[in-house]
Amino acid sequence: MNVNNSVAASAHWRIEDIDFSAANTRISVEDPVMLWLAAASSFIESASDIYTVNLVEYFDDDEEISGWLASHWESEELQHGRALRAYVEAAWPEFDWEAAFKAFLVDYSKLCSVEVLGPTHTLELASRCVIETGTSTLYRAIRDATQDPALRQVADHIQRDEVRHYKYFYNFFRRYNAKGGTSRWAIAKILLARVQEIRDSDTICALSHIRDGCIDSTGDAVPHVGGQHGLPDAVEMHKLITARLRHHYPLNAAAKMLLAPLALPAPARNLASGVINAAARTSLVWSLL
Repeated sequence: MNVNNSVAASAHWRIEDIDFSAANTRISVEDPVMLWLAAASSFIESASDIYTVNLVEYFDDDEEISGWLASHWESEELQHGRALRAYVEAAWPEFDWEAAFKAFLVDYSKLCSVEVLGPTHTLELASRCVIETGTSTLYRAIRDATQDPALRQVADHIQRDEVRHYKYFYNFFRRYNAKGGTSRWAIAKILLARVQEIRDSDTICALSHIRDGCIDSTGDAVPHVGGQHGLPDAVEMHKLITARLRHHYPLNAAAKMLLAPLALPAPARNLASGVINAAARTSLVWSLL
């Protein structure tokens, strides 16, 4: 895949072209759950440089991958963070984004290390496919769920970027997997492990610091988000986010992207996709999120 194509593809949108004046300044009362998610996403995306360093180090023997990560992927991820921050600050001016983000970085940096990456390049690239599946479908769900025109525009831009990032990681994975030596079972295990890890992931860390940033010395929420004088803890906030997005989540797209690295025959792929969708409808998948 030509890196120049990445530049051309990413040049189609600029933060300056987004009308943040259209942001709903009452969203903290009308849809606080979506606001928490936007703020949490802004933290994680704004910290992209931390895990980019780890990935570049991990793939330092592959110039194509490390070059793309350092020169293109990182800048696009950080652009996502800046756009989301601009949205949060426009919609929620009372929230001290900078102070909460600094506190978040202290804890988040402890979660990011080369040691948590996959045991082989092939398996780490398969794992990256899970991450990009999660981000692209998350932002698509945000776009479809929110009534805020500014957040919808930001989410639409980001989800398109994340789909493209998935394609890069998937093609890198295919190149390594073609060399052989990695069983389908090993790939399936790393995919499942990464999906399960999402439950305890970065979002909980971000939400805890968003909550802390909303609490004053009396224990009241500042501002009184959703008209409440208190806020749920980070785990409960995450459950409320999951419930908010559930009917907007593109399960078919997620299943297709998750299963692609397994290169299953069509009958097995269709069966697996059906199982994923059935599990989601009976809340088994959602309990992992």
